[in-house]
Amino acid sequence: DDFIVKCPEFVIVDEAHGCTLAAGAGRGRQQRFELLKRIADNRTRHILLVTATPHSGNEDAFRSLLGLLDPAFAALPTAGLEGMRRKLARHLVQRRRADIRHYLEVDTAFPQRKDKEATYKLGEEYRRLFDDILFFARDYVSVDERRQRRVRYWSALALLRCVSSSPAAAVATLRSRAAVQEADDVDEVGRRTVLDLGDNDDAVGLDFSPGSDLEAAPAATRRKLLEFARRAKNLSADADRKLRGAIREIQALVRDGFLPVVFCRFVDTAEYVAHALRETLPEKVSVAAVTGRLPPAEREMRIEELVERPGGHVLVCTDCLSEGINLQTHFNAVLHYDLAWNPTRHEQREGRVDRFGQESREVRVITWYGADNPVDGVILDVLLRKHKSIKNDLGVTVSVPGSSEQIAETLFEGALFRERAGAMQQMSLDFIDDLEAKKRAIHEEWEDARERERASRSRYAQHALKPEAVAAELESVRSAIGRGADVEGFVRAVLQAAKVPTETKNGSVKVHLADGTPRALRQAIGRDEPFAGRFDLPLEDGELYLGRTSPVVEGLAGWTLDQALDRETERSVAARCGVISTSAVDTRTTLLLVRFRHHLANATAETTLCEEIVPLACTGSPDDPDWLTEEESERLLAEAQPEANLVKTAIDQQIDRLLSRFPQYERALEAVARERADSQRAAHARVRESSTARWRAEPALPVDILGAYILLPRLP
Repeated sequence: DDFIVKCPEFVIVDEAHGCTLAAGAGRGRQQRFELLKRIADNRTRHILLVTATPHSGNEDAFRSLLGLLDPAFAALPTAGLEGMRRKLARHLVQRRRADIRHYLEVDTAFPQRKDKEATYKLGEEYRRLFDDILFFARDYVSVDERRQRRVRYWSALALLRCVSSSPAAAVATLRSRAAVQEADDVDEVGRRTVLDLGDNDDAVGLDFSPGSDLEAAPAATRRKLLEFARRAKNLSADADRKLRGAIREIQALVRDGFLPVVFCRFVDTAEYVAHALRETLPEKVSVAAVTGRLPPAEREMRIEELVERPGGHVLVCTDCLSEGINLQTHFNAVLHYDLAWNPTRHEQREGRVDRFGQESREVRVITWYGADNPVDGVILDVLLRKHKSIKNDLGVTVSVPGSSEQIAETLFEGALFRERAGAMQQMSLDFIDDLEAKKRAIHEEWEDARERERASRSRYAQHALKPEAVAAELESVRSAIGRGADVEGFVRAVLQAAKVPTETKNGSVKVHLADGTPRALRQAIGRDEPFAGRFDLPLEDGELYLGRTSPVVEGLAGWTLDQALDRETERSVAARCGVISTSAVDTRTTLLLVRFRHHLANATAETTLCEEIVPLACTGSPDDPDWLTEEESERLLAEAQPEANLVKTAIDQQIDRLLSRFPQYERALEAVARERADSQRAAHARVRESSTARWRAEPALPVDILGAYILLPRLP
């Protein structure tokens, strides 16, 4: 409720899908859904829901999301009622990366993606251990009592998954108690601890080895499990071909100048890999492990400590970092050390670095899997490759039929509960053969889903807003807030006025901060040493992005404004009032920087205040000014330069005369304010043409004159 009070008019909800899942969710998600529901119930409030995965296969969750837009959508049928579906399409704007890479004459910089599948083969000793555990698992689940059978199934699946991950994860599982042993709902706990749930609040935090049926097992079975643990512990790092091969891949990335994130499934695996990397990578390359052992705040602190160290860096982590954190400013490669059993999780991992704002021109992704590991093979073939193939074809994600965890459970359960084969050496092949028919059925379902998505793309692409209308308003906004060239001109002009030397080479600007640079300026931009920057993405190594919202640019703007407002500053780089002699005009011209504020409303909504700041120039008397066009005023503001010295008495005279006429200018600006209010109303109506509401706008008077300048023609 406190949040709602603080955001009375407009709410932006990121990752809306994750916030609105209600069916079968935990208490935290239910509370978030109820919060959003109360926000949406106020029909005067505007809500923008932003998500990369609006539909992840959970139909109830998707309908909960749609119900926030309009309660009628919660009951939207899966077929028929085309009119209702077209109404829904008016609320959706679907944009793929390909749609915005070049859109409305603007290029959006995304990194080039280079994907690679790399394989390893288990060493002889590791291979024997894996086969023995697989053989044991098939025999172990063959009991009659249902609950015990389910407990053993989840324990066996945990064993297979952990031994596929690393010897360290295998040891931890073989020597610890399984959570399913004492659970009321064995299958629910098993899914949460063994599978990669795609829509669970706590899924990314469940990275601990799930444990086996150690304490509840008969004595002979306990001895067998402990023997497996002893064999796994005795596997040396040199004998672990998965680890050695991954280290070579990471070394190659580091040599090529990349900064990788290595994703592991289990805490023990992540710490095992990080330890090995510290021993093998050059000393100048720092390595850190971030897992669920750390609370969220400490995870971010550890990452900050890692990237602040000189030299390269490698981050080894579990899926506790696959969501909710941006890594694109410090990392540019991903290696999947363990395959996730949910393709969405792979997208989330890669999305930490392959996203807007990535400063590198290229991002590399390596999928690392066992060529002779049947567990990796089925996950890769059934889930990951198919998922990627469809996304490459359509440009959007198509959900797995059912859910990833349901598919994984069906596949492995069928293989584990199959009757035992006669010979141990055939176990891996039998395991794979058991899955073929299921794989074909799943792929057929997925192909049907692909075609349904292809048919719906045009419907939901974007219909509520016309590109031409958006382009016109976007141009207006750019004119108001400035383009990249305006930012560059501002930065260069202020630095030149502050006598800060700069040099430009191949689009990169080097700013030479020194002891002579004003201390207040250095504090404002947060830098004391020289730095290099660029006004457009992508960046080269060591460069800062100098966009409009860059901390350097914002700090420079704040310092400039402080200079203009501080009467004690002797040599200010900017002023709110002034007089210059310039050849840009041929008659005395008054240039005003004006803030207009307008109350915008319709019959059903509360009044919204919008404002704009524009330059306006005029000649003649303030009682009846002859206003120049907005383009001419903009040109004078940007280009008029002082070209001759004026005596102080003349300057004082002109300024006194200007200030005394402010009331007259304010009255003259009232008519301009009404025209601009009507223009704002028309602009709002254009981009909201799908709405039947009638908009009205009233100017807030008097207008604010933020700056006032006299331009005198330069005498011959």
